[in-house]
Amino acid sequence: MNTAVERGTYAFLRGPEYQTGAESRALVQLGADCVGMSTVLEAISAHALGVRVAGMSVVSDLSFAQVETDPQDVVDAAKGIHNGRCRYRGRARRGLKG
Repeated sequence: MNTAVERGTYAFLRGPEYQTGAESRALVQLGADCVGMSTVLEAISAHALGVRVAGMSVVSDLSFAQVETDPQDVVDAAKGIHNGRCRYRGRARRGLKG
């Protein structure tokens, strides 16, 4: 699997559902690079409890609704990242110190 670290604009939708084609086009027009459902609410909740927060997301659906999303493809992509995530854990911890 090809793993890359990218920066971009993360759009938050409440979920749990995939966005429609019209929603995807609107999000792209607004500058979104990817869409997620849980990271933002989890970060807000942790911050409210006084926890320092850093976010890393796995982008498991690369279609951004250009084609219909196959839920199994999303599950498979998320499972595939499991082994690769450990490579970035140390860098993330170092970035939070201070």
